[in-house]
Amino acid sequence: MATIVIVEDDELVQEIVARALESAAHTVIPVADGLDAIDCLWENDPDLIILDCALPGKGGLPILQELRASPRFQAIPVLMLTARRSDWHARLAMDAGASAYLRKPFKVEDLLRIVGELLQKADAVQPIVDRSGAEAEPLIDIDYLSTLRSSLGLHDTHVLLGMMADTLDQSIQTLVQALEAGDRTRVAQEAHALAGAATTVGAARLAEMCRTIERAPDDRSDRSNQLAATGRATREAIESALSEDAAVSLSDPLS
Repeated sequence: MATIVIVEDDELVQEIVARALESAAHTVIPVADGLDAIDCLWENDPDLIILDCALPGKGGLPILQELRASPRFQAIPVLMLTARRSDWHARLAMDAGASAYLRKPFKVEDLLRIVGELLQKADAVQPIVDRSGAEAEPLIDIDYLSTLRSSLGLHDTHVLLGMMADTLDQSIQTLVQALEAGDRTRVAQEAHALAGAATTVGAARLAEMCRTIERAPDDRSDRSNQLAATGRATREAIESALSEDAAVSLSDPLS
């Protein structure tokens, strides 16, 4: 059947979910810390993710946003499982890309029903999704950038891209210095921060490179030159996108 990762720090909830899903012939992989979630997903390539909101290390919503910004994970169904009671939080999670929302305490039959429905829907669209990982991520995810422009508007997107372009060289330099100094804590911190910033503007290749560095901060291979080159190429791609936005603004002052 399906491989399902549950990101949940409550051992009892983990056990209940695992027993229920394993009884339906699914394979369940538990993760207790939000910081370990993305790494686990890359290693196990699940068919479905069950995600708590309140997690140590990194919250469920930031994890969800990172998943939806990644071509690798953007189509995988995500069930948010949380003790939060408010309707606004449910709307927030669904707007961020959750496929379904289930409140604790829950009935096992509800869990199994929702998981079954999500997996069935995912199977129906599976031929569209390429998760082989064989090709490098694009410098800029054009589809994501288009969505950003639609959501924020051309002006605010331009401001966001401009901030990234202005700070990118310094961020790359800081991470390179940490790599060359062998400071694993600083490497992980800087890589995590830069991955988040890159994801926000759709800089997919740089984001993935930074996540790789964050997962293996002790890796002594020479990654500085590759990181610097990707940073330069990303800045140039962002500047090109800024030029396109400027041209659109001139042709359509109301945009």
